[in-house]
Amino acid sequence: MKRRTLLLAAAVVAASAAGIAAAATSYASSSDGRTIRLVEREGSSTIVDNAPTGNPRTRLLSAGDFWAGTMKLYADSDDRAGSLHVVCTATVSGQESHTRFQCEGTVRLADGTLALAALIERHPDKDVDHISVVGGTGAYEGARGTMTSTPRSSGNITDDVIHLLP
Repeated sequence: MKRRTLLLAAAVVAASAAGIAAAATSYASSSDGRTIRLVEREGSSTIVDNAPTGNPRTRLLSAGDFWAGTMKLYADSDDRAGSLHVVCTATVSGQESHTRFQCEGTVRLADGTLALAALIERHPDKDVDHISVVGGTGAYEGARGTMTSTPRSSGNITDDVIHLLP
């Protein structure tokens, strides 16, 4: 399973300390809402294979298996912006690359958090994840909108674009 997505993006999932102030985070504000651009990298994750356990060689997952991870978030300026924490539970059994996960996560920024939710469907030809922003705290209280998480072709780096509705 790709480490970056169930992280998202989003998943992405914020329990670690946020780095810089939100003013340093790349964003634009308008009557159409607010857009925040972040880069995910340098994370850790684990997969928990609940009974019935699968075969690691065939990479089979069963409903109820879950993945959990944390990624560091950076602004376009390469300054630390916060963190992303995600937990994804498999809802369909099968090959890891062809299953579905219900994911919940939190983006933590210096001025608040954003709550995320998504049904992530793993397919070899699908890399972009579309995630719902379902709430927030601090400067993001009552937030709603979307997050698009797109992996870069090289390395374990993902570009996240969060669009908050007005």
